[in-house]
Amino acid sequence: MTTKTIKPYDLAIIGGGINGMAIARDAAGRGIKTFLCEKDDFGSATSAWSSKMIHGGLRYLEFYEFSLVRKALKERDILMKLAPHMVHEQRFILPHLEHLRPKWLIKMGLFLYDNLYKSQFMKKSSAVELKNLSIKPSFKDGFEYSDAVVDDHRLVIELAHEAKRKGAELHNYTACEKVELKEGLWHITLRTADGKTKLICAKDIVNATGPWAEKFMKEHMHLNTNKSLRLVKGSHIVIPKLYGENKAYTFQDENGRVVFTFPYLNDYTLIGTTEEEHKGDPNDATISTEETIYLKSIISEYFGKNLTNDDIVWHYSGVRPLIEETGKDNRQTTRDYSIEHLQYGNNTLINIWGGKLTTHRVLAEDVLKSLDYHKTWTATEPFANAVNFKHFAHGLINEYPFLDETTAKRLVKSYGKRSLDILKDCKKDKDLGKHYGNGLYEIEVKYLINHEWVKKPESVLLFRTKCGIGMTSSQIEEFQTAFEALINPQKEKPSAENSA
Repeated sequence: MTTKTIKPYDLAIIGGGINGMAIARDAAGRGIKTFLCEKDDFGSATSAWSSKMIHGGLRYLEFYEFSLVRKALKERDILMKLAPHMVHEQRFILPHLEHLRPKWLIKMGLFLYDNLYKSQFMKKSSAVELKNLSIKPSFKDGFEYSDAVVDDHRLVIELAHEAKRKGAELHNYTACEKVELKEGLWHITLRTADGKTKLICAKDIVNATGPWAEKFMKEHMHLNTNKSLRLVKGSHIVIPKLYGENKAYTFQDENGRVVFTFPYLNDYTLIGTTEEEHKGDPNDATISTEETIYLKSIISEYFGKNLTNDDIVWHYSGVRPLIEETGKDNRQTTRDYSIEHLQYGNNTLINIWGGKLTTHRVLAEDVLKSLDYHKTWTATEPFANAVNFKHFAHGLINEYPFLDETTAKRLVKSYGKRSLDILKDCKKDKDLGKHYGNGLYEIEVKYLINHEWVKKPESVLLFRTKCGIGMTSSQIEEFQTAFEALINPQKEKPSAENSA
């Protein structure tokens, strides 16, 4: 097939993380012929390794980033309307340490946080006494405020469903190898997981490769840029449930760095994050000994519990692509984004620099404005599968009484209305199929393979469901074997004669 016979796309997006997928949803919803490719699984890099927060960024007020905080607070409310099944309010406790900040300064900061954008959903902040809580009794008082939490990876997949529903063409495990501008179009050479190459063309292209943005420009487009990224690694650890209260905590160390603890997956506590500059491939990021010691020390300081490495059930690290700012350290560097518009005749290249999970929707909107599409829509149309979490979970438990409550709630948080598609043929517990552990059943795995672009077992265990966290090594091995049989049902098992 010659390039003249290839029907071009209006827009090609390179990168299937939170920002790329939000752009695909927005563009497809405007009738723009949209293509997106991702070299790995969707939402499996930076977008999967955040602190799982949809938040304004209380600590950004310290650096006078009022515009970013207001924008993020507004987006927090919008996301609670668009996806109420998966974005939920979380109360945070901030213990007061007089030697770090006086009470009047914290009160002023929380007043701004409550009022820079007045939420329709969140409770106001308040001063609290820290009685009957799990932190050390030496912490007498503090403050309580609200933000929101979400499964970051599931949010990317939800956006993928929306983008596909609107007509976008999405391909994971498809790497962009080369981009050239000729004959009035961007010519994009792709390589799929099976090693085959494919050529597509597009009028405009978006570089949404996150921490790879600079490298993509130089190595795959052979273009220079005056923008520079600072790659900062953030690591988290997961331990068995540390405390009983359904609260998150916001802690500060003596250097002003912030660490959060969250209730996580019913049985665990999530602790993070750190800030270490990262060199090399972002996919190679992993927690360092120093980061582990630091996070354990915060728990010792505030809870009086001395964690060992054996207490750590899971850990993960992600690389944040921060816009380089001379004279600022990692803590001070902005978490806002910059959209670079480069024009080559009638063709446009958009580079996305920086950004954060919370502002993905408005970032996408700004990208489309940069491409001269000004009619907006994504702030008001809820996701097609959005439901009221409490009501829908209650109904699901009544309709499928053989499903345990924890699994039913996880399904609603993860899939919304689509949880009914998973369970539609189930009349009794045996219809769920084989149970692999932690509430993961064969029927859900089949759904993920058929409807959620899943090609590898880790995509099920650690990304789409998180059910792999806490599984034993034998359970994981058993699941991996079962997964191969499910994804390759026609593959014949070798006979004893042939395998001898």
